[in-house]
Amino acid sequence: MQSSNRVTLKDFSLVILKNNELLDSIKDYFYQNLIHDFDEDKIFSCDIKDINQQLEYLETKYAIVIQEGIFFFAHIDNNFLKSMIADIPNYALIGHVLDRKQRYYHLHPQHFIINVKQWLEVGRPDFECKAKNDLINIVRAEENYHHDYTPLWIKADPSKSVSCDKMKFGGYVISELLKNGYNIRPFNSNERHIKKFVYYDISEQVSSMLSYEKLHPHSYYYPVSTSQRKSKFVNQYNNYISVANGVESLKKILNVYKNVKTITFYDVSITALLFTELLIKTYNGNYKEFVQKFDQNYNGRMWTTLDLQDNDYSIIDSYDTSEILQVVKHIRENVKVNYRIGDITRTSILEDIEENSLINLSNVFEYEHNLIRNSEWPYWLSKIKDHDFDIEVLR
Repeated sequence: MQSSNRVTLKDFSLVILKNNELLDSIKDYFYQNLIHDFDEDKIFSCDIKDINQQLEYLETKYAIVIQEGIFFFAHIDNNFLKSMIADIPNYALIGHVLDRKQRYYHLHPQHFIINVKQWLEVGRPDFECKAKNDLINIVRAEENYHHDYTPLWIKADPSKSVSCDKMKFGGYVISELLKNGYNIRPFNSNERHIKKFVYYDISEQVSSMLSYEKLHPHSYYYPVSTSQRKSKFVNQYNNYISVANGVESLKKILNVYKNVKTITFYDVSITALLFTELLIKTYNGNYKEFVQKFDQNYNGRMWTTLDLQDNDYSIIDSYDTSEILQVVKHIRENVKVNYRIGDITRTSILEDIEENSLINLSNVFEYEHNLIRNSEWPYWLSKIKDHDFDIEVLR
């Protein structure tokens, strides 16, 4: 029942599964790094529980399904998909197929490619099905890609059926496709190595992101101030835009934070965004412990600006963070916070402001790794004057 029809990129839709466990900064980084040439009318997004309905809606023969938090080293279509497209007609399903032992086989939702037409033909088997008595028995390779649940191949054993009442995502789909004579294979080694998924646990997300090979080589974060500037905002405005320099960005609003309703952090460093997001979401008052955990448990050490000769972090003892916890608690309870990868000096950010706002630039016009020219500072200030409302800027 295998197809020999030639497949082109026009035969695919892109379906993005929401990952509700993903940190906001990583989610933004995911979308900004998702490079593709799919037409807008072939891109869809849904919750994982709605994948059945979403696939039924598609008009293309195939769907490439990805979950928020997966990163490709190049274009998902013109690189990843194009490299394997000749092999796709031979399979109804290609993905991370995992042998979950007593829980049958599992299709990991991070990324898979499915022949939608064949899925429909076999009766639209439910991806979320948890229990079945007539699953096809599966034989698998003795070899694994890494752990003992990652077989190099699987195939149907029609001589008997098995039962399972604790199936994971995609198990019933795997069974029905195999039962009807279609082939399924796991992603091979090359396909696995040109993408990265950060998973769900926060510590695993952050450590995976900070060990991502494509991360900018100057993705620093600032656990202590590198500037002598002590200025703070004085205007009681609702909107705050800032670089993601952690404690310093919160110190800037010490006198006005109770009036802030929205904060948007823009930074060219995903590390700085992650550090700031975790500070706001998890900080409990012990700053040295917080920094040590970020460095040692989350792979942050290679990105720090601290000159650490040892691991005691004593340099942080003299850094004043005494008033930050009150600001953090207020933000958690009262403020909408956005984390955006990108250069804060882009004038498009100014053009999108629609209310009186506070802007903390820190040293971005002097940051040696930016592409910003110092002469652009007067031009940037001139753009502020185009607004009918007030913008307070600190450097």
